[in-house]
Amino acid sequence: MFTFTDHHEFVWPVRVLAPENGAQKEIGGFDARFLLLPVDRVAELSCAGDEALLTGIVTGWDGIRAEEGQELPFSPENLKLLGNNPCVRAAIFRGYFEAASGKAREKN
Repeated sequence: MFTFTDHHEFVWPVRVLAPENGAQKEIGGFDARFLLLPVDRVAELSCAGDEALLTGIVTGWDGIRAEEGQELPFSPENLKLLGNNPCVRAAIFRGYFEAASGKAREKN
């Protein structure tokens, strides 16, 4: 049996890729906590811009460190900082839409 709920949070691994010598190289990863939104809400936030979509879908994370080595806590300011990096922003969106679409990576 399926029980419908309109509020679903989940944790999903996010792989950050960066360009290097004509290819994409994985430079690290972290676990993002996402809020699964209705399709119409995702479309609405997408029209409002990347920052609006990021703040709408990301509710936390684990496994991100600042350059100085300390853990980078989740906050609106730190989310904005990460979202300003095109590689991290793309990784977050890729992770969210991969999870939401059911295209989960197979485990070996």
